[in-house]
Amino acid sequence: MGIGEKVSFYDRRYWKYCESYDTCYVPLLISDINCRIDSSKRVCNDIYGGLIGDVLFWGNRPLVKICVIGCVIGWRWKWIRNEEYLIIKIDDSSDKHGFLDCKCSKSVLLSSGIVISNGIGMTLKLFGKVGLRYCEFNITFMEYTDGLVSEVNHWRSSIQQRVLLQNPWEFDGLKYQEEEEKEGEVEEREENVTTSHPRITNNQIIVSSSPIEQKNFNDPLEIASPYREIEESMYDNGEISVIMLDSTDPVEVESDEDNFNEQNTNQAVLKILLNEPKDRISTVQLYQLPKFMSIINQISINRIRKENISHKGLEDIKIEVFYKLLKTFSKNGLIKYIDETEIDLSLLHKIYKNFQRQVSVLILLRCTTGNIDLTKLKQLPDINSSSNIEFADILQESIEKIAKSSPNLLKIWRIKKIDKNNYKLNFVYHQDRTSN
Repeated sequence: MGIGEKVSFYDRRYWKYCESYDTCYVPLLISDINCRIDSSKRVCNDIYGGLIGDVLFWGNRPLVKICVIGCVIGWRWKWIRNEEYLIIKIDDSSDKHGFLDCKCSKSVLLSSGIVISNGIGMTLKLFGKVGLRYCEFNITFMEYTDGLVSEVNHWRSSIQQRVLLQNPWEFDGLKYQEEEEKEGEVEEREENVTTSHPRITNNQIIVSSSPIEQKNFNDPLEIASPYREIEESMYDNGEISVIMLDSTDPVEVESDEDNFNEQNTNQAVLKILLNEPKDRISTVQLYQLPKFMSIINQISINRIRKENISHKGLEDIKIEVFYKLLKTFSKNGLIKYIDETEIDLSLLHKIYKNFQRQVSVLILLRCTTGNIDLTKLKQLPDINSSSNIEFADILQESIEKIAKSSPNLLKIWRIKKIDKNNYKLNFVYHQDRTSN
């Protein structure tokens, strides 16, 4: 659909003849939904008199059955008209400016078998329709996904569907007449006998394409990859961090005193915190973890060597070192003290899983470049805008873990910080079997 092209909108009774209307659930990306809500409201108000509130319009095509896949980033219960509803925030990484608010009745939740108490971080496939009034997705059914393959297949189907939906719906009057005669709907046909192409006359509007509609779909890699690439001209500034993955040995703190520095220490502690399976851990449990204890012992011994602190016992020094290590992560909000005895790691794990999910898609699709956009991540309420989170360190650990799980896949990978909200990734793979 070109910019400035006129589109005809047909009476609601004829929507059943539009192939995308009610025959099956149309797979869409969250970005495709969000960028069409405002234009759909205008169509409903200006063309259909504000009588329609649960139809998303793609041009003149009405969509009432929609399917999305996304990661749960938040949920809460809400009481609406004497009934309890679950409100879920879904993110599929397609829209850097927003999420999708989804509403689900308690009966739908129970029938789907989803355990929402474990919801944060899990990926769901949702079926339903868009409620324009409150800009939300009303769920009629939902299910667990089969994994990353299901997400990639949904992306492919959504982008293929996007190409099909670009073409305006043209109503076939002859086909309509044949169907009406077969169904015996004589009265409806007589009411519209003045035209073989029934439409709302004198109510044509101009629909402009959004930027995503004007995208070039000829590049198969661009179709396959859901993440935008940064222009190469932006890649000329700053240093590139190159990580060779020829070894699968875990990164440990160097025992040599000359190599022992704050960066090595923080990275080693970060790895321990990221690999902790639970979102909450007591300070005693964390202190007693063998890898953490090894770091604490080493720092304490080095400190005794360099400083004259014979008046302090070794155990006191180790406890001081322990809390000093945690302070690095608590001051920027990555970890939080629930009380003096327990630590909350949920935000750190949330960021880690977000990066792993994005990187996994890029590697699965064998993309050589990709962009990690932090805009939406920084909008999470738990992230303090004034904090100085080292996202690159967490991103590095995310890539490293994925790469080490498949050591024969990635040969080299690079991270480059483009600006405060963007990191560019470069991947070099071992010999590509698909190219032979």
